[in-house]
Formats: sequence, C-alpha cells, structure tokens
Amino acid sequence: MTPRKLISAAALSLLFAAGAVSAQTTSTTTPGTPNTGLGGDFAQNAIVLATTGAVAIAGIAYLARRTRSV
Repeated sequence: MTPRKLISAAALSLLFAAGAVSAQTTSTTTPGTPNTGLGGDFAQNAIVLATTGAVAIAGIAYLARRTRSV
C-alpha cells in the first residue's frame, strides 16, 4: 500500500473506533439530576477528543506539506 492509502485507512479506522467508543456508554444517572449526552464520561470524552484532534492536526500538516511541495 502507498503511504497515502495507509494514512487514509488509519484515519478512517480511528473515526470508526471513536464512533464505537461513544456508542458504548456505561454512565449511571442519579434520579433528579439530568445528564444529557455523554456529559458524565469525562475520561472517555477527553480520549476521543484528543484522538480526533491529533488526527485533524496530522491531516492539516500532511496537506500543508503536500501543497508546499507541489
């Protein structure tokens, strides 16, 4: 595989993994305390946000380097 296809495949698999992680929540709720979305799973949210941020930064850096060489 070419490096471009490897990067694309890795980014796609990370997005699928992030979707699977966010779909499997184990948060508990206390009666009377609203918890909308995934607000109670801070560690899981932080990992997903950091991972997607790293993928986005890597993609931007790749595109910036590629446009400079063209």
